[in-house]
Amino acid sequence: MKPSRKYFIAAAIVLIIVVVAFRAVRNSASRSDSDPAGTAAVSVEVTPVAVGTISEEITDVGTIAAMHNAMVSSETAGRVTGVLVKVGDNVREGQTPIQVDDELKAVAVEQAKAQLIAAETNFRKAEKEYSGKQLLYQT
Repeated sequence: MKPSRKYFIAAAIVLIIVVVAFRAVRNSASRSDSDPAGTAAVSVEVTPVAVGTISEEITDVGTIAAMHNAMVSSETAGRVTGVLVKVGDNVREGQTPIQVDDELKAVAVEQAKAQLIAAETNFRKAEKEYSGKQLLYQT
């Protein structure tokens, strides 16, 4: 709990006690004015407001909702191999919150290399066919 909140709660409690005591004294005084043989006076202890620590705890049940929501998505697919943040951590833009298995990326790179080799082979074959047909055309 923040210190300023503790002080606010302490001040509020003291203020409530002072108001209750004041009303009790006032009600007692008005009763004694109207009924001189009435009840005995109420003893009240008044304490000035002071800064201090609150040693009491309050346990309560409730619902917590986030002040801000954020959509988290991955630019790549894969199996999550590590989580780098904990629940409640502050995350900055650009920070990596998880590690993803790069096996799918490695397979994609190998497939791209194989496609490049196939394309280069087809290109060389097409060049040879073009050269052959060009010779036939010239003769």
